[in-house]
Amino acid sequence: MFNEFFGLPQRLSQLSGSVRETFAAFRNRDFRIYSVGQLVSLTGTWMQSIALSWMVYQMTGSALTLGIVSFASTVPVLLLSFFAGAVADRYDRKRIIMIAQCIEMLQAATLAVLVITNQLTVPLVIILAVLLGLCSAFEMPARQTFVPALVKDSEMANAIGLNSALLNGARMFGPALAGVVIGLFGASTCFILNAVSYLVAFISLYFISAGSKKPIENKKPVPQTAQRLWQILKESEAVDILYLTAAISIFGFQFNVLMPAIVGSLLLGDAQQLGLITAGMGVGSLVGSLLIASRGSRINIKRWLGFGLLGLTAAIATIGWSHSFAVSLAAAAVAGFCFAFHFGGSNYTIQMSIPEEVRGRVMGIYTFFVVGLAPFGALMAGWLASNFGLTPTISLSALGCGVAAMIYLRRVKANPPVKPSQPKG
Repeated sequence: MFNEFFGLPQRLSQLSGSVRETFAAFRNRDFRIYSVGQLVSLTGTWMQSIALSWMVYQMTGSALTLGIVSFASTVPVLLLSFFAGAVADRYDRKRIIMIAQCIEMLQAATLAVLVITNQLTVPLVIILAVLLGLCSAFEMPARQTFVPALVKDSEMANAIGLNSALLNGARMFGPALAGVVIGLFGASTCFILNAVSYLVAFISLYFISAGSKKPIENKKPVPQTAQRLWQILKESEAVDILYLTAAISIFGFQFNVLMPAIVGSLLLGDAQQLGLITAGMGVGSLVGSLLIASRGSRINIKRWLGFGLLGLTAAIATIGWSHSFAVSLAAAAVAGFCFAFHFGGSNYTIQMSIPEEVRGRVMGIYTFFVVGLAPFGALMAGWLASNFGLTPTISLSALGCGVAAMIYLRRVKANPPVKPSQPKG
């Protein structure tokens, strides 16, 4: 009687339905297998990222060098993203991902050997970062277009949100685990574990049966294809989203590049605190990703992307001025939420408004804006921090994000968004 009076059975039923809806894509066998492999692999990737950035900062004590290494790992995406998108449209996407992960496994193993033999130098770090960037340039468009092939169109928003949640769950666990491993066993162990994680991902991809269908061949001449792509971008909601993504890539990522310097100089911390604060970003990102997974197809994502960037602006400014680990940790969690909401929402909105036969190319363009522009932000962040200090640099980053958010919201108000249509083809 007591439970019925307060409607407890009904509330539990609603909660159960909400949970089932949030994780609906996991009903697909191939998506489950893919998710397990990616969770393991991405955790290893984040462990390597934290270990390598901390080692570079310990070797040089230079924020500029952090920016240069970040530039080296992302500049191949800047140069190759459109070509890589065309490759993803023309060839087997699963095979592209598997080849890329084999090379990335060798890169991680090479890092481990160089650290163990005490042969690692900054030039070698840069060369290996370029190699990783080359793999990422081809892997990212293939991966982004591979996930929708594992689920139904009606589950695409949910799958994209859950895939983002996996990435951010790895961001939560990987850095925290890296801090512990570095303290107990050294950075080389992080590189070894990352190499093993790629092997797990490779095996999981091998057992996936869907998603490896032959892509639609596009026999149109390149000029006609480029013209059609531009027409698709104009007619869809992609142009405004790409503009906002460019602002985040140039300004929003800067504090992340400088995080080792922020922890070491502003917070007077060590590798474990770097791992924890990066994990804090992962917690916020996980929440943002699950929000997209559960509500992505039912909310006005395009408008909320602008408000999310305003939240990111406040979080970045707080990180730049804070000398408290607790305050910076909370701000990092907010920043992670805003990042995940933006990239999950943007990915879903763009993929739902473009036809299948050019999806790889369009996602290659999107990858260019997500990752390809980041090198300029990384170099600018390193140079500004070296010459003017961390706080002014991060404050300028926050200002750039804030201005971009206001311009975007004004454009959205003048041009109300349309509901994403189902992709053709």
